[in-house]
Amino acid sequence: MDLIIVNEKTPSRHFIILADNKLKKIINGVQGLVKNIHVICDENYYVNSSLKEAVKHPVKNIIYKNTTGLLYHLIFLIRLFKKTVDVIKKNPQIFFITNVSGHFTLGLVDVLAAIVTGRKNFLRVTESVDVALFSYKNKGCISRLLNRVVYEICSILEKAVFKLSNRIISVSPPKYYQKLKGFEYKTVFIPDIIDEIPGDAREKFGEKNILFAGRLELEKGPLSFLKSILDISKIRSDFKSLIIGNGSLENVIKKFVDANKLQEIVKIIPTVPHRELIKILRKTYVLVNTSYLELMPNIILEAMACGVPVIASKIGGVPYLITDGYNGFLFNPGETHKLADLIKKLLDNENLREKISVNCVKRFQEIFEKDFSVSAVRNKYAVIIKT
Repeated sequence: MDLIIVNEKTPSRHFIILADNKLKKIINGVQGLVKNIHVICDENYYVNSSLKEAVKHPVKNIIYKNTTGLLYHLIFLIRLFKKTVDVIKKNPQIFFITNVSGHFTLGLVDVLAAIVTGRKNFLRVTESVDVALFSYKNKGCISRLLNRVVYEICSILEKAVFKLSNRIISVSPPKYYQKLKGFEYKTVFIPDIIDEIPGDAREKFGEKNILFAGRLELEKGPLSFLKSILDISKIRSDFKSLIIGNGSLENVIKKFVDANKLQEIVKIIPTVPHRELIKILRKTYVLVNTSYLELMPNIILEAMACGVPVIASKIGGVPYLITDGYNGFLFNPGETHKLADLIKKLLDNENLREKISVNCVKRFQEIFEKDFSVSAVRNKYAVIIKT
């Protein structure tokens, strides 16, 4: 029996790197449980991906002149659905369908394809439709109103997708995602595999590097990170900060850095392959996660494995990973002054940073074999595949 995975759009190198990382984790999780893995993807991913472990089936990704983003997305989803059904018909040994990301629209493709072809659907939940609502909060009144209407419709459809899915895969324990309330009976906690344990990198640092790594979008809060760095820079200069990522806020962030003369403190680089990110983590003094919406950020786990203290927004499954004051610190999203105070607390006290670093490794070791190891994840996939 085979598995088919529906992938999202990958318009740039940044999205291709992210998709490769996500797909490899899913594939590693089901290895040995299914014979072949098929991926439905856009042409850009088909041509430029480094993924070798799956059979890729490209979908035409033509950009029509004068089409809006929403209409373009709908056209792409229809193509994904059609390609998924066609591939299953040509490969009747495909028994299972899942999606690479948490966008409910990909889940909708999975559900409809499963109904049409009589296959089982495993809906992966990694984020909420709230992301779309949040990304429009700084737009004009008309845009916000229209987006609110679309959001309410999408929320109804999201619940329908939950209801129609055979099983729901949540990357964080379900209790940390309230929208799954009522669907606990069909939900299983299967996080992404941490298949390359970075190794404890506790050491004395010549330069104190503060790291932000993530998409440069409103929901990830990169401007909150920069505002806290600006606060700290007014009273000290014994640190550097690094932003790794791509997204719609790239120009806004660069303008903020230039306007506030932070060029000597803040370095911005595009998304890097996973192994390069691990190398950077090993040289990091503290990792900062400023997301407004999140379920289970892998970067936090990888930082913990490296012995890097984490300061993170108290959202989603983050409190499952970070105990405030023990292996990191938690703050409410948007509290930039509180974030600045917490960063300064670690900059001021290397003994405290060392203590938290040791606890990071302890906490990672406590939960790794139980939740995030290859064997743990495969065992969880085996249960839903065999039932």
